[in-house]
Amino acid sequence: MLGEKLWSNAEEMARVNALLLSNFLEALPQANIKPKRIMLQTGAKNYGLHLGSTALPQEESDSRVTLEPNFYYPQEDFLWNYCKQHGIEWNVCMPSFILGAVPDAAMNVCFPLAVYAAVTKHLGEKLEYPGDLRSWESPQVQSSSIMNAYLEEWAVLTPEARNEKFNAFDDSAFCWG
Repeated sequence: MLGEKLWSNAEEMARVNALLLSNFLEALPQANIKPKRIMLQTGAKNYGLHLGSTALPQEESDSRVTLEPNFYYPQEDFLWNYCKQHGIEWNVCMPSFILGAVPDAAMNVCFPLAVYAAVTKHLGEKLEYPGDLRSWESPQVQSSSIMNAYLEEWAVLTPEARNEKFNAFDDSAFCWG
């Protein structure tokens, strides 16, 4: 499977993603570009959502979850150091699962659920929840691409929001049950 090795190796994913951001940021001075503010969108992995259930509400001040390497943390650390060194403001926005009408967005929860439902119907089988009892009963929060866009636009254009992290979810927690 394409990318399987990287996605199954949290340490390597942290290294590669930190390099992606650092290579981009370090190229800015070479191109004589100095942005006023840099927006980094991360996500709910900041709260350990990829490892299981998290506390709700999720707060920007929550401690980092260090059960395994998380590629968001070295990206944030590099961004903060880079911005401090170059006199640039920053924002980090951390949406939860993103709902939106984006083709080819394989990480959008709607796409795999729709494929699962379509295949199940095609096979003439009963649609059943594909997880365990714990995931069935765990509170979930969602975010939308539009809400994220509004939040991120507000964050980068609002002087009082400089150098702050913001999470984004629609405040309508639900559980699959």
